[in-house]
Amino acid sequence: MLSPEARHIYLNELKPPPGYILDRALATTFSLDLLTLLFAPLAMVFYECQEKDFDLGGRVEVIEALRRVAGRLVIFCQKGRITVPRTATLLYSYLEPVVVEVQPGGEGVFHPKTWLLRFTAEDGPVVYRFLCLSRNLTFDHSWDTVLSLEGVLQERRVGFSANRPLRDFIRALPKLADRELPPQIREHIELLAEEAGRVIFEAPPGFDREFDFVPSGIPGYRYPRLLGESCSRLAIISPFISPGWLMQLPPARKESFLVTREESVDSLSDQQYGRLSGKFSLYTMHEAAQVPEMETEDEQPESQETNDLPGLHAKLYVTEDGANVVVATGSANATDAAFRGRNVEFMVRLRGKRERCGIDRLFGSDAKRPFPGELFRPYERPGEIPEELAIKRELNIILEGARRDLLKSKLALQVQPEKEGLYSLILSAASWPDINSVNGFCYPITLKKEDHARELKGLGREGITFTGLPPASVTGFIAFQLKVRHRGQDGALAFVLNLPVDGMPEERDREILLSLIDGREKFIRYLLYILSEEQDVYHLRDAFETGKSRGRGGAQLGFNLPLLEELVRAYSRQPAKIERIARLVAELEQTEKGKELLPEDFRQLWAVIEAAGKEAACHER
Repeated sequence: MLSPEARHIYLNELKPPPGYILDRALATTFSLDLLTLLFAPLAMVFYECQEKDFDLGGRVEVIEALRRVAGRLVIFCQKGRITVPRTATLLYSYLEPVVVEVQPGGEGVFHPKTWLLRFTAEDGPVVYRFLCLSRNLTFDHSWDTVLSLEGVLQERRVGFSANRPLRDFIRALPKLADRELPPQIREHIELLAEEAGRVIFEAPPGFDREFDFVPSGIPGYRYPRLLGESCSRLAIISPFISPGWLMQLPPARKESFLVTREESVDSLSDQQYGRLSGKFSLYTMHEAAQVPEMETEDEQPESQETNDLPGLHAKLYVTEDGANVVVATGSANATDAAFRGRNVEFMVRLRGKRERCGIDRLFGSDAKRPFPGELFRPYERPGEIPEELAIKRELNIILEGARRDLLKSKLALQVQPEKEGLYSLILSAASWPDINSVNGFCYPITLKKEDHARELKGLGREGITFTGLPPASVTGFIAFQLKVRHRGQDGALAFVLNLPVDGMPEERDREILLSLIDGREKFIRYLLYILSEEQDVYHLRDAFETGKSRGRGGAQLGFNLPLLEELVRAYSRQPAKIERIARLVAELEQTEKGKELLPEDFRQLWAVIEAAGKEAACHER
């Protein structure tokens, strides 16, 4: 049942099964919040999800989580839909190779919200989990749906083609990217695609065993087919609607329900509203959304600098035909863009019986209470639609046009060395974007906007130059903000682009690491996180804080904790952890600043472990 109490935390769905670790992951999303993405590795590696005010800059477990998933995680998102971070941290630079921006051809957008996760264990089979969501990878405060399917990888194809649409969807992703992907990402995607066809996913409780993956907007899967030719009852939940598409649906024999946002119905003409209300019983949530997500240019609400959404954002289609029920959930709104092949979408269609998953059972507060249950209320048409709504739509059209022109200009970055180890970052465009009707500025997200923002009007033949950057501040993530005044009202739009960088300093990543691990105390803490078992990592953190509060400081701080014991255990049982420490130590020893982070006691202990490793290697030969 869908009820106010039935809530799930998005990132909790990324945690590995007991006894397993994350091996690879692939995600798709329309909009992307980089801060939210920083939390995904925490959930995958350390099994903990925190609030978004978590002190990222001061916590070394975030660094270790990011380094562990490096090369194993790829996120595809719509180009120009990365939100501007509210929190500044150098950690965002670790996400540059992870984020792949996508720009489908035509007028549609890249709109699927999925995860495919591969988990491995020493004594168990490979396990896959597929998530199909209506939620983007953001901290939105909205009502969404998530479907989690888990299954075991089979050694050979199991004799059915049910997973073929999922496999084809994964293989189509590289062709949608706005630039050529490196070979390691292509190999990563191909492995997941091939193995996805050999997984027997289990349907959720209450539904039949068989279900359908329904991608759309890719070759061979242009239009989604979710609804049958006829049904006795129909319920659609969608925050955005196209009345023309809804009116073309075959009528239900008994009754039809449509749940949407108030503003989606408010914006309809009286004629459209009259036709739609004659076919559907219209409902909205008790707490209506205030900042809807922008899906396409003809469905644009007010432009905002953030994507935090209250209210309704779920997409759900439920049909009853006698005792049989079909439930479809995922990313597709009830719009022309979604169902007429313009957008790339992904849905999953489940089947079951009315007594277990029918409309009243899903939406009622209990089995005996019929639709609409506790979440929804009948829609009430306002007496007059304010002119302010029309002005906001016009503002949004102007801003979206400027964003579209900026994305078409083929932006790129070039790094040039300055004196004393500093660099210049130059933003250039292959063609001049037609954005003269709006004001705008840009800046690297590793720098403060107040000090480093540059006017976009300077993006001409010479480009825009950011000077005096230390290596750690050089990044491909550039924030853009567009502003316009129209008919007495102001509008703003902000987003981030992950741009190609020519001449990235070789020492950039090492300097980021040194900036984040800026003392021996953090180095010792970092070692403990590398050595800990994932489920014990926060117990060790508490032990570390207890030792610090008792005045155990300096080079001796870590050795009053179980560091020696953990090093010896890792050496004998988990050599991969010793390899990670070896890489960390090697990076630090490349600079004098890094060498100062290594306590003398640790150097002596590490020398013994290295010598033992070399001796063991000689014996093996």
